[in-house]
Amino acid sequence: MALLPVMVKAIQELKAEKDELKNENNEMKQRLLNLEQTQNLLVSKLEMLKSNDIVIKQVLHLTLQHLWKDFTIPIQYNDK
Repeated sequence: MALLPVMVKAIQELKAEKDELKNENNEMKQRLLNLEQTQNLLVSKLEMLKSNDIVIKQVLHLTLQHLWKDFTIPIQYNDK
């Protein structure tokens, strides 16, 4: 009968270890979720920057076209 207290103690220790690992696992799940959310936010910001870059290039191109169209070089003739 001396074996029963030893088994109860071992079971209690295993339960405590299991609870600790369960808490650690939950913390890791939360960290992973936070990292995934951060990654999604960064991807979204990167896509927005790429889109803005395209728009800026288009505006610059149109502006340069407009400026070039209006740009004229005066030609001077020498009648001498």
